[in-house]
Amino acid sequence: MKTEAATTSQSTIHGKPTNGIGAKISATKGPVTAAKASFTLASAVAALWAKDIAGIVVAAARAGMNVDLVIADLLSRRR
Repeated sequence: MKTEAATTSQSTIHGKPTNGIGAKISATKGPVTAAKASFTLASAVAALWAKDIAGIVVAAARAGMNVDLVIADLLSRRR
């Protein structure tokens, strides 16, 4: 069984272009290593977080806010 969610945008991870935020899940009869699953989840979370940050920073800049302070605040909340 294989399930794929449609991609919605173009993103980059570590400077390399990737398809938009989407899910790619495959269920197999064989074992799936925890490290691979963990890395995939971390990559998806990082991509979502980066996209959200970019949107927030653009909105802050348009509103005339100090973008450096906005970024510092967002990074402090990420922990």
